[in-house]
Amino acid sequence: MNVIARALGSSLKISKTAALMCTVIAQLFLALLFIGSLIIIFVYPFENLTMYAAGLLAGCLLSFFKVVLLEKAIGKSMDMENKNAQLYAGLQAFVRYGLTLLAFLPALFGLAGVWGLIAGVLVLQIAAYITNYKLKDEKWKTL
Repeated sequence: MNVIARALGSSLKISKTAALMCTVIAQLFLALLFIGSLIIIFVYPFENLTMYAAGLLAGCLLSFFKVVLLEKAIGKSMDMENKNAQLYAGLQAFVRYGLTLLAFLPALFGLAGVWGLIAGVLVLQIAAYITNYKLKDEKWKTL
């Protein structure tokens, strides 16, 4: 994972923390895909597995994109004056919320599962906690 985080950081020009967070999102995608598949197959067969996977993929890609957008917005707003930075940060937050609403459009038209999409969107918060925990560990500080 150390190599993946470094490659993400250098290719996207994002910080090590954001790169590690994107890596954690990818790992959580795989874990939730496996757990969700087991639940759909054995416990709740009313959900379509491909719809769940499509929703989860869309939600995780959205979470990945939101991490990159937030990283770029913070970097750019640090170089601005106070009033302009507040306006820019507010606009970027509005764009991120708008993207979240747009991500639910495929679920409305039956192209993605709602449960997978919700899980993928919530992965961002879980990844933030896991990344914070990993960065407190000394071996992750030397990415």
